[in-house]
Amino acid sequence: MAVSLSPNQSKVAFTSADSNSIQLWVHNFDSATSRLINTRADIAGFSRLMWADEDNVIYTTWGSEGVFAWIKNIETPASSRKISPGMAVTVSRNGDHVIMQGLPRWGHHTVIRLDTNEAESKVLPGSLTDAWGPKFSPSQKFLSFVAGEERKDSFIYLSDYPDGQSRFVVNKNLDGKNPFWHPTKDILYFIHPNDSLNEIYSVNVTSAPGIQLSEPKFEVVLPKSTLIGGAYSGDMIEYHAEKERFLLIEDQTVFTPGNESRGNAVIIPNWQPKDLFETPPSMNAASS
Repeated sequence: MAVSLSPNQSKVAFTSADSNSIQLWVHNFDSATSRLINTRADIAGFSRLMWADEDNVIYTTWGSEGVFAWIKNIETPASSRKISPGMAVTVSRNGDHVIMQGLPRWGHHTVIRLDTNEAESKVLPGSLTDAWGPKFSPSQKFLSFVAGEERKDSFIYLSDYPDGQSRFVVNKNLDGKNPFWHPTKDILYFIHPNDSLNEIYSVNVTSAPGIQLSEPKFEVVLPKSTLIGGAYSGDMIEYHAEKERFLLIEDQTVFTPGNESRGNAVIIPNWQPKDLFETPPSMNAASS
């Protein structure tokens, strides 16, 4: 349901759900092991995963009590701390502040500092009130976003940060959605729907002299999901710089009557199938 690489890309946090609960897991690439970090009976929780640092994960919960952002130490079982009401949408690369969507009211954004004893906050500029799902660039000089919760258009936007006075269209003549950043460089990726396929494009962003954007560059065609078709979101995709490949999370299990194992997460290291649209045999046989 969501996936997020740790800052040094040694671990990945992800969520997996069944009909009764949703679980937050952390997988370590070096040891090839996964650990259950937290679980909730409310299956609407644990969205928008992100790392504050190598030991702490930020997530948002949804439930009857409202929408809240939390920070949790992955090594300490009872360590969840509530950050604020609202939805955490992006955290700075050094983990010192996070942008909350829905504060001070829905449609506005507040930046909350995490590196002080008492959280300090400031509201983003009025020029960014239509921003939806803003994300920091690795340099923290830019924010990427789409316009409005209901998507006013098919553009991906870029703004300078923290002033928010300039706005640029990233995807030019291509329809675009779900922007996400390279983990260490100011390279912005976005998904371009092309007929029945989804393609990933990249744009390089620089700030001297002035803000400059390269032409969109085609990267890869995304495989179709057996569960959701082409409905990918930015929370389901990351780019692993060391491995030079995209990391996806999805359920590719083909549904059959009586199959109750859906929702399991399966990690297949270095999977490079000849046919991206074919479910690998190892997944058909996997039970957990």
